[in-house]
Amino acid sequence: MPTMPLQSFASTLVLLVGLSLLPAGEVNFTQSSPLLALSEMQRSQQVQARMAATPLAWPGGRMTAAEAVTLLSASGNATVLADPADAVKVAQVPPLAGDYWQGVIAVCGAFGLNVEPGEAFEQVEDNGLYPNRENSGTALVTTGGPVVLRAFLAESPRPLYVACGAILAEVKTFDVHHRKGAITNRSVDVRLSLRMEPRVQPMQIGTTLVTWSSVEDALGRRLSWSSAVGPWQSDVNALTLSEVPENFSGCTLVGELLVQTLEPVTLSATVRPGDKARASLLGQEVSLQLIGEGETTASGQRGPGFILSVPTAVLGARPKLAVSLGGQPVKINSQGTNWSGVRVEFFYRAPKLLDGDYVATLTGQAAMQQVVLLLLLVVVV
Repeated sequence: MPTMPLQSFASTLVLLVGLSLLPAGEVNFTQSSPLLALSEMQRSQQVQARMAATPLAWPGGRMTAAEAVTLLSASGNATVLADPADAVKVAQVPPLAGDYWQGVIAVCGAFGLNVEPGEAFEQVEDNGLYPNRENSGTALVTTGGPVVLRAFLAESPRPLYVACGAILAEVKTFDVHHRKGAITNRSVDVRLSLRMEPRVQPMQIGTTLVTWSSVEDALGRRLSWSSAVGPWQSDVNALTLSEVPENFSGCTLVGELLVQTLEPVTLSATVRPGDKARASLLGQEVSLQLIGEGETTASGQRGPGFILSVPTAVLGARPKLAVSLGGQPVKINSQGTNWSGVRVEFFYRAPKLLDGDYVATLTGQAAMQQVVLLLLLVVVV
């Protein structure tokens, strides 16, 4: 008679014991994200690695634009030429021992290319709505997505890019203003946008906040400056430098980009009327319960329907719930939201519940951690 290996027997025993500890009528959600199953230290390491600059090095030399773009894409960051005709251009590309954005700037300079505008990372209703935003910085929509390189027109001003680790800053405007009178006064308006490497996915980024701590001219003299408050959802950060010295040739901007990182997650469970599905997500409980006709929620909503309870510290963005029965979608309508401090309860009204297996699928973005990226931008004009 065959025997079960000791390791398999132990695993099966642990599984059976775990199931036996569940109260009657309760089931476990399954979750899709391997990252969320890691320890806090392991998660933090992976998130930090996700937001780090991608190393990139090459010996340089004479090559075609197609060959140069292939080197950029080999870093794991999707990079393409907008016009296939540019692929055969030949130029001398300088050697590089740096990171991805430094490589992009080198290739753009060698072949006369610019970076097409990126995709705006939507500012979702996440847990990163920072307190005291007016006093501590300006919310900014960062961009990302695949990098598309296109030849810039000869009559257009050459784009100005500054690499800063995993961030590419594009200086949109750098206008020097002179005001003459008894004393000549010079000021500079700076508008720039920030872009993340293509390997960073939009669903991994929530609210971003930019703060500047100092501005210095090319000789290291501190300049007075103010940050213009732009509209919410703006993808451009604006600064005004005042009392700029004569023969101004550029500046160094020092600051931070605070990023709320997210992780897409899908929770699934098969439940029957009266059942309750649970999951522990980053140490916080997510639950879904089916209530029948005549039953009432704590906020006064009457069944039949589904009660979804989530922790705002983890699933700050409004999650989406889909339910099916026998492979067919069940029509549910959101009927109410009840906030109770650190949790929010959603009620979805449904048709009369049948005695069957309902498959509930919850999709959302779990708030991970806030990552601080140093901004050190040397702008030379």
